[in-house]
Amino acid sequence: MNKKILLALSVVIFVVAAGAGAYFYFREQLPVAEKAGETAGEKTQLQLDNPAIQITVAEQLQECLPKSDMASKERCDSLIKQIVDFDSCVAAGFPADGSYPSRCAVPDGRSFAQKGGEEPRREQKYAIFKTDNFEIKYPDWPNIDQGEAPDSKIKIAVADGGCNLIIKEDALPENVTLKDHVEKVIGDLGGAVKISQKIFQTNTAYLDGEITVGSAALRNVSYSYLAKNNIFYGIAFVAEKNSFDKACQPFIKEVTESALVK
Repeated sequence: MNKKILLALSVVIFVVAAGAGAYFYFREQLPVAEKAGETAGEKTQLQLDNPAIQITVAEQLQECLPKSDMASKERCDSLIKQIVDFDSCVAAGFPADGSYPSRCAVPDGRSFAQKGGEEPRREQKYAIFKTDNFEIKYPDWPNIDQGEAPDSKIKIAVADGGCNLIIKEDALPENVTLKDHVEKVIGDLGGAVKISQKIFQTNTAYLDGEITVGSAALRNVSYSYLAKNNIFYGIAFVAEKNSFDKACQPFIKEVTESALVK
């Protein structure tokens, strides 16, 4: 970690982990990159070229996409056609995938690769987290110091290059589905966390969201896997929002594809 270009923020972070179905904390020196010319007020090229849809393009798409009437369809089609690159795709609310370089796809079939994403990824060694009913590999990074009162449910907490990865084991309450439990946790947090995407299946869940700590905007992508005896495992990737794609994205696909529920 280059201390000359990174700001260390000692924080207690409460994160919704889809896999954990609860929020957890850890103390970490979270690096925030000092990037020249990159401010919260910067606009994407899509916004500069289209003043009428500044800031609100994602909200407009969220409103018209679920509707089936012709007017809504035409409105969405018009907005989607104005998405011309990776940045405008993400700014419009469409998620980046787990590939490297990261890609973002829109409903009309087009997809966009992140610029600068063609750099070769660094060679990464992996370790294995394994229990009687679950197994997954994770980057062999330095451990995070959880402080004097670590959460016993957090089994793995590692960080490197600005990306924090946490694996947590927890028990689902009796007669409660994984979806209902995660939805309740999100509701309990209120406005503390902004969820941009959530996908639920019977035994898995996926969340992509943001949390603000001081002046730092953090992105959290998390996965859950329900195993036998109502035990489930949460895998969360957390990084400063502007550096998430570079710091965490290259590892997400390889980690999650290795998950094995027994």
